[in-house]
Amino acid sequence: AEEFIAHYKDDYRAYHTHASVMGAQASSSIFSALGYAEKAKHSLEAAITVAPEEVNVYQALMQFHLMAPSIAGGDMEEAEKLA
Repeated sequence: AEEFIAHYKDDYRAYHTHASVMGAQASSSIFSALGYAEKAKHSLEAAITVAPEEVNVYQALMQFHLMAPSIAGGDMEEAEKLA
């Protein structure tokens, strides 16, 4: 996943896919969950930077904030702003 975003750093879909992979890893690994969640959040934020016109990336980041606990970077107020 890291190589994927390195090769396609100008394509928001690479970051979006990377975030999905990191989210799946976070949900299946108790010990590494926070690190994976942080990577997912950063990828979604990078996707927005690369393609600020893509609504689905904002929706994915909003869902991250709604679903992730605050210790993992989730933030209900941020989700509300994104909505």
